[in-house]
Amino acid sequence: MPGKGSSRVGWNSCEVISAFGTIKDMDLQGIGAVAAAGIAAVGIPAALLVGRWQLRAALRTAEETGRAGIAQADASYRAALDAVRAQALNEERQWRRGVQRDAYSTFLLSVMAYSQHGTNILETAGRNALEVPAATAASKQLYDDMSSKFFVVKLEGPDEVSTAAEVLHQAATEVVNACRDNGHWNHAYALLGELATAHPTEVSSVRDRIPIARGVWSTEAGVEPSADARQALTEIRELCRSIGLDQQYVSRLCRDSLASTGPVMDASNRLEREIDAFITKAQAALNARTPR
Repeated sequence: MPGKGSSRVGWNSCEVISAFGTIKDMDLQGIGAVAAAGIAAVGIPAALLVGRWQLRAALRTAEETGRAGIAQADASYRAALDAVRAQALNEERQWRRGVQRDAYSTFLLSVMAYSQHGTNILETAGRNALEVPAATAASKQLYDDMSSKFFVVKLEGPDEVSTAAEVLHQAATEVVNACRDNGHWNHAYALLGELATAHPTEVSSVRDRIPIARGVWSTEAGVEPSADARQALTEIRELCRSIGLDQQYVSRLCRDSLASTGPVMDASNRLEREIDAFITKAQAALNARTPR
């Protein structure tokens, strides 16, 4: 044991062991604290990094979802817009077909009404020729009605239907003109017959000269009528003037073509063909996928 006042220069084994244990315990605690602090220090940036990754992933997901939603909304909008356009186009086509159908049908009905008017003139001439002027009085009104409806068809088209309508209009006009000419001829003869009671000699002379005077109208174009035909026509005019028969009836009495029903039959046959042709063209236009 060292003496008093002397310094301690040595450690016994117990003290050494005790001190080592204390240091050991302190070292373990420090190491644990340091390690915990290190782990915490490493864990904070890692957590931040993971959070940033998660945020980026969430943003990408949101962006992709947004794009998908926009694309879907755009597709839905375009589909709805296309549907509306298709419906509007279909409605426009149906409306146009309806307008054309009305134009075609009303024109065809006006043609039938006008041609029936020609038939009525013939029937009147056969029944009582003196009533022919009254029967022909409606000609202008019916013709104007047919013409106005023809111009509507021409406006609506298409061209092939307009052309067929124009030909049909001409055919109906020819029928009525032929019927009216025949009616006028019958009316002129009826008037001449009415005058036979009061002027039998003059009327007989007119009738005798009519076959000769017809040569004025039956001569071919560019060929002068015979002197006998011209003389007979002059005498008929003088006789008609003497008995009070208007001069407009002289040509009707002498034109043999007016007396014949041949022109009426020819015009009627043509009218039937043109009606069928117009109906065919009209049906083709109405049944077309795209109105023309």
